[in-house]
Amino acid sequence: MFYLCCYHDWPERKSEIREDPPKFWPNTEGYSSMSAGYETEAELREKNGIPDEPCKECGSIFSTHYSEPVKTLLLERGICHHCNHFLQLIGKQHALRINGVHWMGKAGDKGQGCGGRTFGIRMLGTGEEFQTSNLWCQGEIPSHFRERLPDNAEFIQIPKPMLHGQGYLGDP
Repeated sequence: MFYLCCYHDWPERKSEIREDPPKFWPNTEGYSSMSAGYETEAELREKNGIPDEPCKECGSIFSTHYSEPVKTLLLERGICHHCNHFLQLIGKQHALRINGVHWMGKAGDKGQGCGGRTFGIRMLGTGEEFQTSNLWCQGEIPSHFRERLPDNAEFIQIPKPMLHGQGYLGDP
């Protein structure tokens, strides 16, 4: 029997075809998912939409078992869904990359990203500082995308509001 086994050591991931399932399935050898068993590798590839060539970005075997137009896009580009996600983030407006994690947010934006919590941000190139309460995380950037998605911001402390005649809230 042949199996498609996926391993996630976030943010890196890989998939491989195995002739035998990992021992003591699940949660062994770090695999996070596994396909049903198939009699031949060709049947496994056909049923799971696995192209002959691995992802051009990460080198992983990948499935194209997605709705259109995603399925065609992955096949045309020869990339997995995970790498496609990060390729689409390159050059995005309001992109913030902090400590290798990709975020989206802009100054003064009100919303419910991260539950509406307010974050202080400093842009590394300009030193501009702003606050946002609509910050959304797209995930940790895989190592093979770090040069194309380098850090461009950092989190900063937001001062607590002052009451007239007092120091910070809670100070005597």
